[in-house]
Amino acid sequence: MNDSYMTIAGNVTADPILREGSNGARFATFRLASTPRRFDARANAWVDGTTNYFSVIAFNTLARHVADSVKKGEPVVVHGRMRIATWGDANAPATTVEIQASLVGHNLAFGTTSFEKAARPVRPDWDDRYNDPQLQGDLSNLGTDQPREGEVIEKQRAGTGADGSADPTWAEPTPGQPASDWRSLSVADAETDDYVVREAG
Repeated sequence: MNDSYMTIAGNVTADPILREGSNGARFATFRLASTPRRFDARANAWVDGTTNYFSVIAFNTLARHVADSVKKGEPVVVHGRMRIATWGDANAPATTVEIQASLVGHNLAFGTTSFEKAARPVRPDWDDRYNDPQLQGDLSNLGTDQPREGEVIEKQRAGTGADGSADPTWAEPTPGQPASDWRSLSVADAETDDYVVREAG
C-alpha cells in the first residue's frame, strides 16, 4: 500500500461548500491555511513561518457533517489521504496539495465545542474516491498553495482572542518548548472556485 496519509492543523479560509457530483455523490470542499511557528534565537522571539495552503475534500456523511459544523476562520485538525495535483499549462505549471479527509475535527487547543452524535454510527471513509472517473470529471483544482484573490489571512497576535482582547487561556511557548503550528487566524471574504457541479439540496 503506497498511499500517503497526513494530519494537518490549521484554520479554515472559507465556509465549506457542500456539492453534488454528476453521479449523485455528495462531497464538501474547503481550504485550510497552516502557519508553522519557530523560535528565532537571534530575535529571542517566536515568529511565523510561511503559511501553507491545503485543499480538503470530504465525502458522503462526513461531507454533510463538515458542512454543518465547520465555519470560516475556525481551527481544525484534518487527517486523510494526501495527493499532489498538477495543473496549469507548460508556461505556468502549478501544483496543489489535496487531502481526501477521513477525519475532521475542531482543534480544542483554541476553544471548546459540543458534540451531537449522529443517528447511526459512521465509519471513517478510507476508500480512495479520487479513482472514481465520474468524480474526476466533476473536480477541477481546488486552488493553489498561495492565497487566492480575496483570500486574505490576517494572523492574530499571540495572547489575544478573536475580538482582540486579552486571552488568558493561551500563552506563547517558552524557549526550549516545541513550537505550535496551530495559530488562530482571521480571514477575509470567502474564496471563489472553478467547480461546475450542482449544488446539493
